[in-house]
Amino acid sequence: MNKNELSKRIDVSLKTLYNWEETKPELIKLIKLGLEKEQELENNDKKINNEELKSEITNVINSNFEELFLKVTKRIEERDNKLNDFKNYVEEKKEELNKIFEKVKNDR
Repeated sequence: MNKNELSKRIDVSLKTLYNWEETKPELIKLIKLGLEKEQELENNDKKINNEELKSEITNVINSNFEELFLKVTKRIEERDNKLNDFKNYVEEKKEELNKIFEKVKNDR
């Protein structure tokens, strides 16, 4: 930050700033230190906001993943149930056919 920007930032004239540099150098050091700390806090706020955003995105992704996983798991279970039902149906028909075959064989 140049002297003109600094004077505007702390709301004093450029002449006053130059005067303080000559007569109150410790005050200028404190002002600059305070502005540096202020900048650090702003950067930390941005970093925290980025971390919060990352956390929110991760939560949304995890939530959507869990929802999708549950849907897929349910569909797999439904498919397995249908396959088992079909397998049972085929076994029943096989038994019926075997009975019919045995009956025809015995009737000969």
